[in-house]
Amino acid sequence: MAYNSVTPATMPKMHSLVQALWEGAPHTQWALHHDPTCETNNTPWGIELISPLLRSYPDSAWRDQVKAIWHFLLQRYIVSGNVNCSTHVHISLSRGFTVSDLKSIAQAIIHFEPAFEVLVPTERRGNEYARSNWIDNPNFGYRNFSRQQSIDLVERLRTADEVIDIMNPNQSKYFGWNFLSIKTYRTIEFRRGAVSLSADDVLMWAELAMSFILAAVTPRHDRLQQYPASVGGLKAFILKASLRSSPGMHDSSLLDRLFHGIAPSAALQPTPVGRLSVEKTAKLQRKIAADCARNPMLDVIYSAQQYGVA
Repeated sequence: MAYNSVTPATMPKMHSLVQALWEGAPHTQWALHHDPTCETNNTPWGIELISPLLRSYPDSAWRDQVKAIWHFLLQRYIVSGNVNCSTHVHISLSRGFTVSDLKSIAQAIIHFEPAFEVLVPTERRGNEYARSNWIDNPNFGYRNFSRQQSIDLVERLRTADEVIDIMNPNQSKYFGWNFLSIKTYRTIEFRRGAVSLSADDVLMWAELAMSFILAAVTPRHDRLQQYPASVGGLKAFILKASLRSSPGMHDSSLLDRLFHGIAPSAALQPTPVGRLSVEKTAKLQRKIAADCARNPMLDVIYSAQQYGVA
C-alpha cells in the first residue's frame, strides 16, 4: 500500500481487511474494513477506518499519527463527506469500571442527552445506529419515564450487568452509548460522533467522549441535577471535574472547537427512530449480520489485552 511505503518504521502500518485477514498484531495497526453502514454503489467507496490502540504509543505520538494518516487520506482518497459515516470511540479506564462508575456514567448520559443532541449534526439525530439511550429504550422512554425517573431507576441497580442491560436492551449496541463491550473488553463505546473530515475532527470527538466519561466518574459533592441539560451545563459539568491536562489527554482547545458558536442554553430533545424504511431495514440487517460474523474493532481490543497493553 502507498501509505505503508512512506510511513516511518516507528509508526503503525495500515492493513486492509476488505479481502484479507490480519497480518501481525491488530492493536498495532490501522485497518481498512468494509462496513454496510457506509457502503456506496460507486466511487468514492465507503470504507471503515479503524485506528490502532492509542495507548500503545507514548505521550502525544498517537495524535501525530492521527494527523499524519488523515492528511494522507484526505490528499489521496477522501473526496467528500458521507452522511452515512460517523466517528466511534471506545473508552476504557486503566483501573476498570466499577458498578458505581457505570451508574454515574449512565445517569450523566440520560441527563445530558439534550446537550449532545445539539452537538451532533442532523444526520446523527434519530439515527438507527446510534439511538437515544433514553427515548428509544423500552426500559425508559417506551414506559413514558421522565429523565429523572430513568436516573432514579439506574440508581437502584446493583450490578454491572443490570446497568449494561438497561442501557443497551435486547443486547443491542446500536445506541448512542454502547455498554455491551464492558463485559468482555472493558470499554464503553461512544457512537454519536459525526463523520470526521480532518484530524482535528477525530481528536475532537475522542476528547469529548473521554472528558465526559472522566467527569462522570470523578468523585464530586455537587448533584447532577444542578447542571442544566444544555450545552452550557455539559461544559460546566466537564470543567468542574478539573481534569488534569497531560500529553494526549484532555485538550480543552478541542472542546472549545466543538462548543464554539453554540449558545450555552441550547438543548434539543431527541427524536425517536420510529419505523424504518424497507431500504434502511435491509441495511441494518446487513450490518447486524456483518457484526455477528466479525468485528475488527473488538479484534483490536482483544489483541491489546493479549499483549498486556489494555
